[in-house]
Amino acid sequence: MLDYGQAGDFKKSEVGGIKIEPGNYKFNIVDASETTSKRGHTALAIKMEVYVEGEGGTTPVNVNDWVYFTEASGWRLKQFLLGLDRLEAPPTEATEYIGLGGTGKFVIGDSGFLEIGSYLTTGNGIAISDNSVPF
Repeated sequence: MLDYGQAGDFKKSEVGGIKIEPGNYKFNIVDASETTSKRGHTALAIKMEVYVEGEGGTTPVNVNDWVYFTEASGWRLKQFLLGLDRLEAPPTEATEYIGLGGTGKFVIGDSGFLEIGSYLTTGNGIAISDNSVPF
């Protein structure tokens, strides 16, 4: 039997001694692959590094996301592509997403871990790729 008690409070929203708060953070995609959901839908599995500012400097935090290619989740795919400034010319291979980045609104999920709530744009379809988050 696995003894998770030895790992301490591993579900808390803290990395390297830095308390992670919900907020807007820059990210870069470090891995992307095409996958199939349990229901048989094509999806893009994304691993990103989120850059959290703290007293000791910037700490990269790994966050995973899945973007599904279904009619019901088309809004999410559009938001994702707008946030990467790739709506007009989306990559044709999953690996072409690696190295792309933007800014996201991150939340603490039900599991206690950081997750992306939305990919941000300026409101007129322009990706936010610098520190000028307009709110």
